[in-house]
Amino acid sequence: MERKDMTGFGKVADFSLRSLFDKTMADKKPQQQVSEVEKKTVPPSSAETRDDLPFSLKSRSVVFSMKALIEKGRTKYREEKKIEQTPTQTREKSKQQKEKYLVNVLKLCPAKKIAKTVSDCQVTLDSDKGQDPTYVPTCAANPSLISTPSKEMKSHRYSILKRLKTSKPYEKGRMNTASESVLQQHKETYSPFSKYKLLSNNNCDQEKFTEIQQCLQRTAGRAQTDKEALYSRNFCYQGSSMQRYLKLSYDQHKLMTEKYSPGFIDTHCHLDFLFSKCNHIGTYAKYQSTREGQDAFPVSYEGCIANFCQPWTFKRISWWENFLAESNVWAAFGCHPHYSSSFGDEEEGYLRHALQHKKALALGEIGLDYSCKNNHSRELQQIVFRRQLKIALEFNKPLVIHCRDADEDCINILMEIVPRDYVIHRHCFTGNWREAERWLSTFYNLYLGITALVTYPYTERGCNVQDVVSQMPLNRLLLETDAPYFRPHCYQGPGRWSHPGMAIHVAAQVASLREKSVQEILAFTRQNTKKVYGV
Repeated sequence: MERKDMTGFGKVADFSLRSLFDKTMADKKPQQQVSEVEKKTVPPSSAETRDDLPFSLKSRSVVFSMKALIEKGRTKYREEKKIEQTPTQTREKSKQQKEKYLVNVLKLCPAKKIAKTVSDCQVTLDSDKGQDPTYVPTCAANPSLISTPSKEMKSHRYSILKRLKTSKPYEKGRMNTASESVLQQHKETYSPFSKYKLLSNNNCDQEKFTEIQQCLQRTAGRAQTDKEALYSRNFCYQGSSMQRYLKLSYDQHKLMTEKYSPGFIDTHCHLDFLFSKCNHIGTYAKYQSTREGQDAFPVSYEGCIANFCQPWTFKRISWWENFLAESNVWAAFGCHPHYSSSFGDEEEGYLRHALQHKKALALGEIGLDYSCKNNHSRELQQIVFRRQLKIALEFNKPLVIHCRDADEDCINILMEIVPRDYVIHRHCFTGNWREAERWLSTFYNLYLGITALVTYPYTERGCNVQDVVSQMPLNRLLLETDAPYFRPHCYQGPGRWSHPGMAIHVAAQVASLREKSVQEILAFTRQNTKKVYGV
């Protein structure tokens, strides 16, 4: 649309406004002749009501609609003119807007200053090394390459800074060497593995770099609590658990079909939790028969010891008696530290009644839990713990201990109340070998329960458990699943929950770590189960 067309369009709009104004004035004159009495007697119709509007409002609405129409024509004209611009003009205009935004909003220096600074720095460095001072790199010759802070610009900046740090004339005022500056600046915030990567990306003296590299390789093996050190398999020293136990495997299909003699018993599981999570209604025998595929029970499975650790379930006598009606199910009763506030005199009475059942083999799981998952105070946990320890001594029942982040207090309370030779099942051990050695040396008849966490090679706790299993005496080992938790690592895909039959995977992983057969491991664990629980 050209300019003269717009002029004609304005004339038409002006003529339309005049005609509408004259028509409105003509309609208004007859209305003025109507008497005031007729207005009161005759009710106004909807059409007359609209005509009675003041003239100012009518004219404003007409003008507003015409203005909107004119603005629409102007917008269309601008869009057509914009299309007529060449791609080069459009690109140049957008570049100018972008540079204006960077300068005014982000407070960045213009592209010309960046290019000049980069060229000056690199020319100075090259002249110090004996090169031609007139040499200008490509990034300085083409300022368009670095007009915005992109990834390419960051790489140029990094190269400039790296050369500045390593150039001798500029060492004194900036940094000593790349290696020393990096270690000094990130001494506390970087792990050994991160420092190694930083040093490998910087140019420094070969002797200094080799010395630091050897030092970091020695410290990286000891930093097992650092996640990066655990994942950096190339930098772990040869004795670390991560490198030794990384590629252990066993034939899980053979475990399900082969008959081992003796078999195995899962020494710790929660059948009530398992049935709730799987939405199973019925007996344990029905649940066992309906498992198929990877969830099928192995041929060597002989039974399990179910733990009932919620105090309000102790009084549901017929409920837990239905579990114990199964021939291959035994029980342990005790208040878990997560439910310390629910354990009172009434719950203690029902607990004493449950422990009198012929298939109630132990008291537990009880103990202390100072982790963030438990919101009960330490004082309350200790009171409930001491209270139940005295009940266990009264009934002469073995103890099933739950201890998380509370080894010191737990061991001290046990030493205060329980004899050193008392039978204890340290349930679901996940600590390191130093902690395991303390437990085993303090109580002579203490057994460590190992779950399927031992099959997880890429976690810190899994590596710790593998290290413990490789050093502990096999006559102090118990197999457990803690079902429905700790599903074996090889079964992570199809299912979510574990069941007592999966304890054989623990035996297979222990056999692989100790370089023994599964039959030998099952012989040890079956004998230990009989010593602790008598089954």
